[in-house]
Amino acid sequence: MQDCGLLIHPEENCGLQPISLEYIEAISHPELKMCPSGDIKGQWIVPCLSCSDNRTCDWREITWQPHNCQHGVLTKPQLQQCLGGRKILFIGDSTNRGIMYYLIERLNETLQEWQKVHGTKLYPNVNGGKTLVSYSYYPQFWISPSLRPTFEKALEHLLQRENLLNILVIIKTLGIGFHLPVDGVHFLTQSEVQNVWKENMIILDAAKSYGYEVVDTFTITMGRYKEFLQGSCGCHFHEVVKSKLSQEFHFIKMKRSKNHTVGKYFSNQSKLQQDFVTNLQSPYHVRGPINQVCSEILLSRMCASKRTVRAP
Repeated sequence: MQDCGLLIHPEENCGLQPISLEYIEAISHPELKMCPSGDIKGQWIVPCLSCSDNRTCDWREITWQPHNCQHGVLTKPQLQQCLGGRKILFIGDSTNRGIMYYLIERLNETLQEWQKVHGTKLYPNVNGGKTLVSYSYYPQFWISPSLRPTFEKALEHLLQRENLLNILVIIKTLGIGFHLPVDGVHFLTQSEVQNVWKENMIILDAAKSYGYEVVDTFTITMGRYKEFLQGSCGCHFHEVVKSKLSQEFHFIKMKRSKNHTVGKYFSNQSKLQQDFVTNLQSPYHVRGPINQVCSEILLSRMCASKRTVRAP
């Protein structure tokens, strides 16, 4: 749930902890209910010979497991049908942009273009032209704070540009990756990171008070913050790489274990693995298991059953 190197909740356990057989059986139940929201607390589950030695763990099999529920993972046809005729608008920084490119690749099975967009860009060729995706970078940190447009202004500009009505708003919360001690880069102390968690809770409460959907990325990232990909201009839990003919399968494997299902989130759609085989005609590919989890939860909230409004 949290790394021992950066305790968010000092009163709770950190690092690898054994889970009971009863819990494994509970989350493996075929009728495990769907999660009602995107901020259900959970934990990363990984098979290990010993929880006291992380070298005995098969980290290729790590999965995100919400407590006592599962997020539905849609097949490509289900996703294409759900998002057909919709306009999807992403507003945020490069972490939102990574989720957007993941969505495009999921719908198209290919990612034909990729840019580090720091403005506004439209993507009309998604889902056979049936889904319009647009992105606006925010905040524009290179502009003086006194001249920088507010989030509301950025949102209003895109809503007017796209003539959007009947909107479902989904708020992605904060991530924890920017808090690694890196030379030349500002980072936060443990107490400051704990304050960020409190701020994250305020964001969640405020979003839900307005009736918005949420995806709590802070909880997902705080146990694996050391996997934050560092770079001079790219600091994310994802990376976009050029595809190679020899790379036939990039995504984390989602298959059942021999004796029981671990990680209902990834195993309830066994067909998903073959849907994710890299298209050899795709010049780019979005890689990163943490970004994948956050993106799939977002898609599940967009396409939750009994939805009466369209996704933004």
